[in-house]
Amino acid sequence: IKNMSEEERRRIAYHEAGHCFAQLKLLPRQRMTKVTIIRHGQALGLSATKPLEEMYTHTREELLADIQSSLASRAAEEIFLNTALTGVTSDLEQATRMAAAAIGWFGMNGSLYSVRAFGEGVPDPVMKREIDKMLKEQYKKVKLLLESNKEAVAGIAEGLLAKDELDEDEITEIVASAERFRAQRPASAPISLPVAPRDGEKGAESAAETAVAAVEVAEAPADSAAVGEAEGEEEVGADPSGGPAVEQAA
Repeated sequence: IKNMSEEERRRIAYHEAGHCFAQLKLLPRQRMTKVTIIRHGQALGLSATKPLEEMYTHTREELLADIQSSLASRAAEEIFLNTALTGVTSDLEQATRMAAAAIGWFGMNGSLYSVRAFGEGVPDPVMKREIDKMLKEQYKKVKLLLESNKEAVAGIAEGLLAKDELDEDEITEIVASAERFRAQRPASAPISLPVAPRDGEKGAESAAETAVAAVEVAEAPADSAAVGEAEGEEEVGADPSGGPAVEQAA
């Protein structure tokens, strides 16, 4: 996007990094294909996965993991940018649909009542409360996951800022490097973040191997403002209008 400010790029990068890390850790039946802040249609960025095999059924745990992956963008915004952005429109829509299906279609929340017996309709007040409760519980879990792995999430975001797009191998190496660094860092030491090299940079074989350069975590670095987001192969990305931008890639 022409004339996009570095602050806008940073917002999108951290949003997508949240999705990416959550997908990597929570969706073992899928593999990461890429994460990017290059615009794709209406999406300002996306984090894409592909199933390792054909998938026809999902467990309750898998559905909850999908919900967490959708909500990881908002969690990353709050942790790293100290704000909430407009780009989560499609993420919240997708998470809400999955929670509604788990509760109202699949009997996964202690009740065997199915709303599909009476048509699609709008959930009644009791079901809305149950949906909201499930969403808040999964948000709390994924936020804790990202907070416990700040180096890895920030490493992905900084790699995106340096290269615009990371492939599966680069993502895996950045996360592995961050995890090694975290394991070696004394508990009292300040948190530093792994940084991916810019294209053409010498001295490292991959995006992860220059990591552990000193990029201090800024706990409240950004001013409040709006961004747009969307999602991808299964994807998650950025919609400049703030409107829905979820899509399934072929």
